[in-house]
Amino acid sequence: MIFDIHIGPKELSPSSRVWIYQASRLLNSNEVEIINRELSSFVPGWTAHDELLEAAGGIHKNLFVVLVADQSRTGASGCSIDKSLKLIQGLEQKLNVEFLNRTNVAFMTSNELEVCTAEEFKQLMNIGQVDDQTIVYNNLITEFSEMETNWEMPLGLSWHKNFFS
Repeated sequence: MIFDIHIGPKELSPSSRVWIYQASRLLNSNEVEIINRELSSFVPGWTAHDELLEAAGGIHKNLFVVLVADQSRTGASGCSIDKSLKLIQGLEQKLNVEFLNRTNVAFMTSNELEVCTAEEFKQLMNIGQVDDQTIVYNNLITEFSEMETNWEMPLGLSWHKNFFS
């Protein structure tokens, strides 16, 4: 499993809904601890229409906050998604980091995780510093099962390739 669930049940349906919030920079250990505390408070009480969601969450590679809701019993609704967004917005303010800016790109170079703006990534492509084999992160996935198959992938196989070409 690419993503290690830190909070919540370890087994979730592969069709569970997933939300990935990428930080605008790598998080330090103190920030990760703060996020884990916030997730530990939020996830067990996350509700949709006053029904508890079968939910989980965690941090991956000191960059991604991941929330998962198994919708086989209780589906995530607009109000429950709003609650999760308020959590993320609160983390943005508390830590002075962006999580909701979808134009930042995360990728691997020489086994190092990096984050840059879309414009910077396009420049890296143009000068050949990133290529079709560079691993990028597809934070647009919506199902838990996609974390195994479509989250980390070579640039040449991802939507990033066409978007930045």
